[in-house]
Amino acid sequence: MGIAVKNEIKCYEKNGIELSVDREIIIVESHWNYSDRVVLCVGETKYTLLGQDLRRAIDNALNHK
Repeated sequence: MGIAVKNEIKCYEKNGIELSVDREIIIVESHWNYSDRVVLCVGETKYTLLGQDLRRAIDNALNHK
């Protein structure tokens, strides 16, 4: 078994409303069994995604101009 990795990402808006003090957190964790997958934790819900799909989606969203 490898090393578990956990990344906390601060949210700056929720439903288009800016969050100033009480920022919510989204957590991205390594998958316990598959090295090509990540677990995206939003509140109490956990989503397992292919890491390359998440990376591609982020790159596409940042390349909109």
